[in-house]
Amino acid sequence: MSGLVDIVLIGSGIVSTSLAILIHLLEPKWVIHMYEKLPDVACESTNVWHNSGTGHAGYCELNYTPKLSNNDIDISTALRINKLFSISIKFWSFLAKKNILNYNNLIHVIPHISFVVGNHNINFLYKRFNKLVKHKSFNNMQYSNEFNELSKWIPLIMDGRNKLQKVAATKIDNGTDINFSGITKQIVNFLRKKNNFYLHLKHTVINIINKNYYWNIYIKNNNFNHTYIIPTKYVFIGCGGATLLLLQKANVINKNKYAAFSIGSQFLLSKNHNIVDQHWAKVYSTTINNYIPMSIPHMDTRIVDGEKFLLFGPFAILNTKFLNYGSVFDWFKSIGINNMKLIFRAGVNNIHLIKYLLYQSLMLKSHKINLLKYYYPKVNPNDWSLIQAGKRVQIIKNNTNHSELVFGNEIVHSSNYSLTAVLGASPGASTSVSLALKLLEVMFKNYDFYQKHWKNKLKLIFSPK
Repeated sequence: MSGLVDIVLIGSGIVSTSLAILIHLLEPKWVIHMYEKLPDVACESTNVWHNSGTGHAGYCELNYTPKLSNNDIDISTALRINKLFSISIKFWSFLAKKNILNYNNLIHVIPHISFVVGNHNINFLYKRFNKLVKHKSFNNMQYSNEFNELSKWIPLIMDGRNKLQKVAATKIDNGTDINFSGITKQIVNFLRKKNNFYLHLKHTVINIINKNYYWNIYIKNNNFNHTYIIPTKYVFIGCGGATLLLLQKANVINKNKYAAFSIGSQFLLSKNHNIVDQHWAKVYSTTINNYIPMSIPHMDTRIVDGEKFLLFGPFAILNTKFLNYGSVFDWFKSIGINNMKLIFRAGVNNIHLIKYLLYQSLMLKSHKINLLKYYYPKVNPNDWSLIQAGKRVQIIKNNTNHSELVFGNEIVHSSNYSLTAVLGASPGASTSVSLALKLLEVMFKNYDFYQKHWKNKLKLIFSPK
């Protein structure tokens, strides 16, 4: 068919961009189109202020090591996330050697610390430490419950704290703070110099129709308010919360199997260098009443364009938008008669979560400052302002007559694998490269060019040096 492009990527975040650069390296002659409805790439979840900038490696995130019913601790998720993150680091290093990426100002080494209060949490942290430290990627982890030593690790958090309070922490010095937006933009800028890569900004994909051996992508040019069609062999939908709506339009998933709800978020931000310069760490603590991963409070050093900031949060906000720049009707558009039952069951089974989200949504700034005070006793409210962060669209999945909340990532595909998408959020950007590799495998594993050529090229890129 005339004009048939090789692949269309919907969305310009770090997962779409990772997939684009991998395909270009594997098949330099393939024609790639990327469509983004906003004026620039990486403006939604990948935006530098819409995420914590943590290179999630399992070092400090206590929700990756849940306590089991027998009082043991399961560290398998932490080990898995660490491995997936190492794949991202390896690939970014490869791109740097190829002069595709210069991440000197985008990735900074910074301690990752888990901090807990109270005997119960200290016992959990110590067990976690003893299990993780036996593994190679964690053997440089340190543990301490000594007030004076912790005051050196996290002076802001310890200053003004009662010395009789029971506290403990673990620390790994080789954690990271990452500007995922900067990485994405550099990769896209490299691709834009290629004759067969086309970036279309201010273009909205409004429909996707299967034509048996190809897909018709219906696109609205927001600059001129007209619609046109692009035929393509393969499609990847990587537009965050809007992915669900497009999957429904493409008839890849139906409204009987999936539903969703959106959780917005806010951070407290400080630019006061009198306090910013005293903190050099990503400090994660325990979840609030075991609700959801995004309820984990953390106080992070952030580095953006060479300047240091402090973030604390996140604070959840219930919202009907699936994207920050989306529509308040997004959630309503995703609902059908069939998946209303899914949503109702999920609500009934997670009433504590709904209460928590409503409580967080109604919190005043003063209440959020009080929560920060629990971790930073000498906080001055005047040093902090609220900023909007990204949206997380949590997927509700029909699983054997019950509604399952999916907090991780899930790859969804058409029956012939020519269309794929990623649903879910966390850990997102940190594992974007492994997600892109999995997408390649799902879409192309049945083709000779993947088995005979691409796999060998990928081994050269990711093999240990």
